[in-house]
Amino acid sequence: MRRDVALSRASSPYMARLTRSVPFIALLALVLVGAAEAGPLFTKPLHVTRAVDEPLSGRTFVVEEYCFGNRVVTVRGDRTVIADYERREITEIDRAKATYSLMKFDDLAAAHGPRRTRTSEAPLVRTGSDRRGGRNVEVFTADDRAARLRAEIAVDPTIELSRDAFDVVIGAAYPADGGPAADLARGAAKISPVTASAAATTAADRYGLPIEQIVRWDAAGETIISSNRVTRVGDEMAPPDLMAIPPGARRVESHRLEAKRLADEIDSVPARKH
Repeated sequence: MRRDVALSRASSPYMARLTRSVPFIALLALVLVGAAEAGPLFTKPLHVTRAVDEPLSGRTFVVEEYCFGNRVVTVRGDRTVIADYERREITEIDRAKATYSLMKFDDLAAAHGPRRTRTSEAPLVRTGSDRRGGRNVEVFTADDRAARLRAEIAVDPTIELSRDAFDVVIGAAYPADGGPAADLARGAAKISPVTASAAATTAADRYGLPIEQIVRWDAAGETIISSNRVTRVGDEMAPPDLMAIPPGARRVESHRLEAKRLADEIDSVPARKH
């Protein structure tokens, strides 16, 4: 394992907060958004395959993300997460454990706590064109000293998304807030009205699809490197069996809400009992 990753395992409170802020660490962060607008978020199916590097374990895992209409289905191994924007709820299915859970957007937002107010204002620098993930991309870099991060973002501007759909894809939609790395990705991906397709409405902002995002977070003199790479883009719909709750599956509390409940219970215990 690389030295900068191994050393970043330190268990300081700052490191814990920083790790939670890395966009791809939380799977649900790749699929949440607020209420849908009048039309569907995705007017045609979008299937994205990602290779995501976990910065602390050093492992790489594959995520299949199916976006269509007002739903996003995200699959990682035996786990499937379905976000339904019309119903404003999330279904998590764990086939290995034969369990499932249901969770409202507002409940998850409450568990996350207050939303951030600061946005990244670091300038973006276009460094040129490249080919990544089998696609032609435009590459941008940024150095956000306030957030202690440096980012490289490669965007395919030929895949156009609305602002809401884009926030879904990068994990910056309600009830998540994305963080400064998401702000930089949004700035890099925004398409100029001059280059937007004729099919796009001139009144609405359009955004390209981030194909690769590499973020270096500095903490206590060490570096955490996160990498999120799109390896394939298609138009396949999510297989029906991935969206179906397995027969006999047991309903359980969402692990995210359970963790919040247990933390609240511990905090409610008088100090002399801790």
